[in-house]
Amino acid sequence: MHMRESEYTVDADARDFFINGYMVRPFKQDVSLERLLATLRELMDKPKKDGFMWEEKYKHTEDLKPNAYDYDSIFVDFLFAQGLPQYLNRVTGFNLMLGDVALRRFFPGLSYMGWHRDTHFYTGQKSAGRMPPIFKIIFYAALGEEPSAQLKVISGSHNRMFRTKLLDRAQTILARKASIKSSDADYFFFNSMIFHSVPSNITMKKPAIRLFYNFCQLSQLQHFPGHESLHKTYQQKLAQKPAAISPGIAVSQLQPAAAQPA
Repeated sequence: MHMRESEYTVDADARDFFINGYMVRPFKQDVSLERLLATLRELMDKPKKDGFMWEEKYKHTEDLKPNAYDYDSIFVDFLFAQGLPQYLNRVTGFNLMLGDVALRRFFPGLSYMGWHRDTHFYTGQKSAGRMPPIFKIIFYAALGEEPSAQLKVISGSHNRMFRTKLLDRAQTILARKASIKSSDADYFFFNSMIFHSVPSNITMKKPAIRLFYNFCQLSQLQHFPGHESLHKTYQQKLAQKPAAISPGIAVSQLQPAAAQPA
């Protein structure tokens, strides 16, 4: 029997995410967020655990190596304490897996990345990025500083890709842009096909820190080599009841994690 349009039940968040291609959502204000913020504050300087270091990724940026999730379990435990795996599955319509986790420091300077899509396929050019597109969380932690612009994004552009690159990029000139700001209270979640850019920030007085989570479908985990232990941990936690997060434990008080080869 054919259903009339008015009879469909549509999840409002899922509808908005499908239309816009991104959302900014608040975290639950709980001990897991406190633990994560405490860990990020300690990492802003020099990692306190042996075998971990900051290495240049792009100009004016450094990534924590060999990875973030082996430095402290809070980087994965936080997702489950916040109920994010279930929520992300609901708004995307997919049973998502965690491909990798990255932590990046961003120093004052010009933009290291202009307007682009992480996934695109233009006529006459080799396709780029993971296909189908993946989904990403970026946490632009303010760590008590005044909010500042961290990313610009063009709403709906993930559903509006022209096969001619020149025509497609005209959107970056003509379309309205949204600005994503740093915050200790919310996160940015988006479809990797959306147009986005990193603005210059030459007035910053100190480095900023960004936490990246890449989510994908099960069949795409093979495109994240070297993170098999993370994939296994995430899938195991999906099947478990979330464990309580202990309050007030500084990273420097935890037992060192074994560093994985880069």
